[in-house]
Amino acid sequence: MRNKDAVLLGLLAALLAALLAPALSSTSLILGNFGDLYAYHLPLRHFAASRLMAGQMPFWNPYVFSGLPFLANPQAALFYPPSVLFDVLPAGCAFTLHAAFHLALAALGMQLFLRRARLDAAWAFLFTASFTLSPMLVYRIPQGIPTQLAALSWVPWTWLALLSGRPAMLAGAWALQLLAGHAQYAAVNAVGLAVFALFDLRARAPVFAKAAGLAAGLACVQLVLTAQFLGASNRVGWPPALAGAYSLPPRSLAALVLPGAFGNPLDGSYPGLPSTFFEFQAATVGWAAAILAAAGLFLRSGTPAGSLFGAAPWLIAGLGVFAALGDHNPLLPRLANWPIFGLLRAPARFGLLLFWGLLLAAAAAALKLRSKRILPRWAKAAALAVVFADLGPWAARFVYAEDPRPFLSRNEAFARRLAGQAVRFITDPDLANPNKAMLYRAMNANGYEAFYLKNYTEFILRAAHPGAVDPSRVLMWPSDRGALRALGVRWLLGPDGALSPNPGALPLARLSDGRPAQVSALSPDRWRISGSSGTRMIFAMPFFPGWKVWLNGRRAEISREEGLFQAVELPSGGRSWTADFRFGPTLWPWLVLANAAAAALWLARARRMF
Repeated sequence: MRNKDAVLLGLLAALLAALLAPALSSTSLILGNFGDLYAYHLPLRHFAASRLMAGQMPFWNPYVFSGLPFLANPQAALFYPPSVLFDVLPAGCAFTLHAAFHLALAALGMQLFLRRARLDAAWAFLFTASFTLSPMLVYRIPQGIPTQLAALSWVPWTWLALLSGRPAMLAGAWALQLLAGHAQYAAVNAVGLAVFALFDLRARAPVFAKAAGLAAGLACVQLVLTAQFLGASNRVGWPPALAGAYSLPPRSLAALVLPGAFGNPLDGSYPGLPSTFFEFQAATVGWAAAILAAAGLFLRSGTPAGSLFGAAPWLIAGLGVFAALGDHNPLLPRLANWPIFGLLRAPARFGLLLFWGLLLAAAAAALKLRSKRILPRWAKAAALAVVFADLGPWAARFVYAEDPRPFLSRNEAFARRLAGQAVRFITDPDLANPNKAMLYRAMNANGYEAFYLKNYTEFILRAAHPGAVDPSRVLMWPSDRGALRALGVRWLLGPDGALSPNPGALPLARLSDGRPAQVSALSPDRWRISGSSGTRMIFAMPFFPGWKVWLNGRRAEISREEGLFQAVELPSGGRSWTADFRFGPTLWPWLVLANAAAAALWLARARRMF
């Protein structure tokens, strides 16, 4: 990278700092969003940081959905290096710096990639600005999903590595993209990389194959645990309509150049849910890139430089449209029949390929124009001005700061009653932030999560009315007496923040005849239960592989109760007993060793890059 690149990137960095200035100016403010930051990501980060500060890994989360694996949740992003921001900084400041870092990372990677693709500094900067200021990245801030922004920021780095022929670099960037918290975009990006590799099987395909194996090794702890969790989650076997829930409507393709064609949620002019806006309207490349990409179709390339990308950009873009349409595509069978689609739930995210393919096509057109020398010198400056005038003001509308206190204000009465207690409650369905329970260390039977245990879904549907669950939430009502009783829900938190008792709830740990056992929560994944009689004890914590029990100091077998809970046979003769339940991920030590071995191999190979 030369001085001209540094000056141009410095200009973009200044613009990004101005864009984020409202939130950067105060540690008491947070980037404005439509709720996912408060309802989901902040509780996750808070819980992870608190467990690490206590010197323990956050293996299990008992505070939503009555309990589910935590480390296996990819959006916890525990193994992603920039997540350390949330361990050392106030939450608002951490989220702002997290966004600033990843926008800067995206810009630097894009400039380096395009320079490697033989664009001059000015043309490269034009597409760098188009990428960095695009809704594809910027929308993730008001959407409140920092893991998506993090994963997207690594896209140009993976392409730089593949174009450079460096397997170790590609593996490192790919692994970081996987660990960033939104592996869906890593998978979608991998499809685009694979298509690009197919256009040069001799040079690129071996790099792709070597890097894929090494990246999987570098991220194997997260990948294996997530795969296990996903396989036991509600995403397996869900109704066909849910597999394509976020299929891209064909009319949304107008957003490629008209991001406000159908209104926006900021002023209430968008007719759908905000979540659909951010999924369906994000592939905007802007007028400058769109015009260049279209012009490239009519330009013949007379030089190797002009044919660097070949037909790959249009094939990638076409594949992106084909997959993103999902259930709106008559050529695709029901997406539930496609395992990958069924697990993704959001075909619209394949719009990344459409977006990226068009940017590559525009870059290829710029190479052709440079070789033909048919543009006046001022053309690049004019095109860059179009980018900033087109995408800049739109991005500025969606990046703002707000005071998080109204969303996170403390309920003192609730804290005194339930914080740190081995007692369950449910939040009223009208409360939008059931995961706030994690901040209080209170055990909610409801919750909000990308996926959760399928056995829990089945239990709720058996014990409660059919409307109690959806793909991201469990919403039990006070009328669901059967489920609440079995789960041991003793309190109901109303929409006004007031607690009311739930009579008739069974104890969290009880004997088969319903008598209570004494429960002590040693940590979120360690529980001690004791009693003096009985033949069978039921612990109303969902079972998942990795739970073990020691009965009076000796390993015992865990059986299932009602298809969900854990149970253990007690010693005969009415003797006193103590059961120690502990959770640790399956094969945890071996996974850590395998990951360490992959890291050592990567370091050995990465030395060649320097």
